This record gives sequence, structure tokens and C-alpha cells, in this order.
Amino acid sequence: MELPEALAAFEARLKEESKSQGTIDKYMAILDRFAHGIASSRDLETLTILDIKAYRDAISIKRNPDNVIAQKTSASFRALHLSAIKSFLTFAKNKLKIKPIDMNELDDLRPKKIKQKNPGYLHTEQIVALKDAAKQGDPSKKRTGIKAIDEKTRQRSKFKKLRDHAVISFLYNSGLRAAELLSIDEACLDEHDIKDPDGNIVRTLFLTVTGKGSKTRTIPLNDAAKEDLLDYLEKRKKDWARKCKRMKYERNKAGLPPMPDLVIPDEFFPFSYRTLHRLVQQAGKLAGIKKHTHPHLLRHTFATTLTTSKVDLNAIRKLLGHADIKTTTRYADSTDPVLVEAVNQLPHG
Repeated sequence: MELPEALAAFEARLKEESKSQGTIDKYMAILDRFAHGIASSRDLETLTILDIKAYRDAISIKRNPDNVIAQKTSASFRALHLSAIKSFLTFAKNKLKIKPIDMNELDDLRPKKIKQKNPGYLHTEQIVALKDAAKQGDPSKKRTGIKAIDEKTRQRSKFKKLRDHAVISFLYNSGLRAAELLSIDEACLDEHDIKDPDGNIVRTLFLTVTGKGSKTRTIPLNDAAKEDLLDYLEKRKKDWARKCKRMKYERNKAGLPPMPDLVIPDEFFPFSYRTLHRLVQQAGKLAGIKKHTHPHLLRHTFATTLTTSKVDLNAIRKLLGHADIKTTTRYADSTDPVLVEAVNQLPHG
């Protein structure tokens, strides 16, 4: 069987297993690169461990545009590529009944076990600065020395700052992944009464999202997330109505036939991941945060903040949507005074 045919079957299998689109895209990009990088064979049956070794060596270095070695790739990068290849070959063995190589030989090619680092996070004062920076916008882009600023430009700039602030606040207060944030709409929200620990009835807004592996989870939203989201949605309606009115006016002024009203998008944040990443990164720069600021950093901060606040790890696991609590324990700080105190309670023999 030729590699392209086998890869197509593997991709179909990943979709049947409800793997996230991000995982599928990542694996297939790696395997496509692997398939095109094999010189000795395009047939799965004749694939050898030497082909995989050659591929591993090829991805072990980065080259600049002049084809000169620039630096060595990370162990995690190489491990990801070999993991994708192993998953594919395991599928070939179990489903296609093709066993081109010994899996033990493939395991020998993997880099030594990588020590996982504690995820980075932001401190409380950095989060405050980040949200303030998003709300204020870039001062270098403010127009000075002009008496009359175009109303359309002013309103759009004002709404964009509100949107950026809402995005950062919501990511931090909910712990959502970027893809989850970009997919939420009205159907994801549900508000009902619950009893708090003191027995009081509290009206709470819940959000249901679909995460990795098409798994759904429902999380409560705190007051900050709720207020910022609802304020943003209210302003979005007004901004959308203003936009439609403006377009109708401009078409009428140009002598063009009238157009039907534009329908506001179902998604609360109808833009790409690139736009999301850029707005968080820009706010980080304006806030003077030295480390690389990205959407997933706010998820790490959400988890780390809850962990250091002594929230039960299993509760944090559910909020984050982790399948395995071992993933959640990465956010536990080994220098935590509570852990130090715990080991000091051991009896001395």
C-alpha cells in the first residue's frame, strides 16, 4: 500500500476517534512531511527503520535560508514527530495488517524522557496590567493635533478596546483554551439557581464548551467573567447596529440599491486564532510584560492561581477539562509552603 493511501485511512480513523481538529492537523502535517522526506520508498510495506532514522536526523537541526545549520531542534519537537509516526505505524499494524518495522526499534529512536517544566504564568499585578493595557489601547496610535476625528474610526477603536479587554478577562477567569473561546455562542450559556456553601440561593451563569477529543464540560462563570462578557455582548449589538446603519447610509449616498441587514455572527468572538494571539501579545507588550504573552498563558495562570489558593486539584481538573489529573498536577508548585509543612509533619525516627 502506498503511503498517501495509508495516510488518508489514518486521518479518517483519527476523525472517527473524535480527535480534536488541532491534533489531526498537527499529526497529518508531520506525517505529510515524513512521507515527502522519504527517498528510499513510497510504499508502506517497504518502509524501514533506516528511513525513520534519516527523517529523525533531518528534523534534528534547523537551517537558515542559506541551508546552513542554525541550531538543534528541541527534544520535545523530535519526540512529537516520532510519536506521530509511531501512532501511524501502530494503526497500520492493527488496522491495515501491515508491519513494516519493529516497534521496539522505533522506541529506541525517541529522545530520552523529557522533564516537564512547570507551565509559565502571570502574577496578579501582571494580569491587572494586561487588562488595563487592553482597555487603554496603544497610545502611539492615538491621533493628536486633529480637531475632528472620524466618528466611525473613534467608535470602532473604542469597541475594539472593550473587546480586547473582555477577551483577556474571560480567558483568565474561565481557563478556556483558545479554540474553546472562539467557538462559544449563545447556546453555550445557561443560567440557573444553585445553593452556595452557606445555603443561600445564588443565580449563576454556566458555560458549556467542547474541548479536546470532542469532550464537553460545563463550568460556572465568576462575577468578573460574567460582567465583562455581558457588557461586551451588549456593546457588540450596538456596534453591529451602528455598522449596518453606516453601510446603508454609504450605499444610499453612492446611489447603490439597498441591502438586507447583516446578521450578527453566532460566535461571540468571530475572529481567527491569529487575531486572538496578536491582541493578547500586543496587550502584553503594552503592559511591559517581558515574557511571551499568549492566550494559553492565561489558562496556565488560571490553573496556577487556583492551585496556589489551595483549591482541590480534582476540581481544577474538571474546570480545565483534563482527562488525567497528572496533567493538572503540573501546576502544583514544589516550593509551596503547604507542601514543605506537610513533609515536616513526618515523624523522626
